[in-house]
Amino acid sequence: MKPKVISHIFLWAAFTSTVFAADWRDYSVGKIGTLQYDSDSYRKDPGSRQATIETRSILSQPAHLEDGRAYTRIEGRTTMDCDRRELSTVEQRYMDGNQQVLRKIASPTPQAPVFAKPEAGNWVRFVVSVCQLELRGVGDASAHQGWVHYLENETGALYFDSAGIKALAPYEKAHVRLYYLGGAQMPNGEKVDLSEAEWLIDCRNKRAAIAEEKKIRLDGDRGKVVAAMKGDVNNMPFALPTPGTLPALFTDSLCSGELSRSR
Repeated sequence: MKPKVISHIFLWAAFTSTVFAADWRDYSVGKIGTLQYDSDSYRKDPGSRQATIETRSILSQPAHLEDGRAYTRIEGRTTMDCDRRELSTVEQRYMDGNQQVLRKIASPTPQAPVFAKPEAGNWVRFVVSVCQLELRGVGDASAHQGWVHYLENETGALYFDSAGIKALAPYEKAHVRLYYLGGAQMPNGEKVDLSEAEWLIDCRNKRAAIAEEKKIRLDGDRGKVVAAMKGDVNNMPFALPTPGTLPALFTDSLCSGELSRSR
C-alpha cells in the first residue's frame, strides 16, 4: 500500500475517533442559541476543587470576527473552581458552518487558570450543575440518587430524580422539578419558584398526566409549599404535551430509553 494512502487512513481514523468520542448533550436552548457539553470530556481529580469539561455554544444566527468572517459556534475547554463557583476558559475555538476553526484562543497559563464569576444566567447554573454532578452522563450522575439536570429554556429548568423513574404499569412514572426562571405567579397572586411533581407517562401514545404536584416558594435554602394537588390514579387526564416544550422533550427522552430507571 502506498504511503500516501496509509497516511490518509490514519488521518481518517484519527478524525472519526475524535468525532465519535464526544457525547454532546444540550444544556440550555433559547433564542440566542444552544449551550452544549461533552459528557465524556468531564475530568475532576479526587480531592481537587477544579473540574474541566468541553462546551460549545451553537448560535441561532451567525456572528462575525473583526475581519468579517462568520462563525456559527464557539467550542472550548472550560475549568470550574467548585469552591468559589467560578470558571475559566482554557481554550476557545471559533468555527464556521463547515466546522473549520477560524480562530483559536488558548490561555497563556492553562496550569494556573484565572477564574471569574460567570455573567450569563445559564452559565451560572451550568457551573453549579457541573460541580454538583447534576449533568446527565457526567460521572455517571444518573446512577446515583439525586436531582439530575435535564434541560432548560428561557423560562424554566427541568430536573428529574435519578431514583424516581419507575414502571407503574402501563405507565412510566417520573419525579421531576421544574424551576421557573424569573419566578411565576399563582392565580391568587402568590409567587412561586418551582414545581415538584410526579408525572405519569403513557409511552404508547406519548401522553402525560400530573399525578401529584406541589408549588413551592424558596426562601434561601428552604422551600415553602404554597399549593398542592393529588389526582386520582384511576382517572388521570392524560394529554399530549405541547410540542417543543420541556415536558414534551422529556417524554420523548424517557420513552426512547435515554433516561434509565432506578435500579
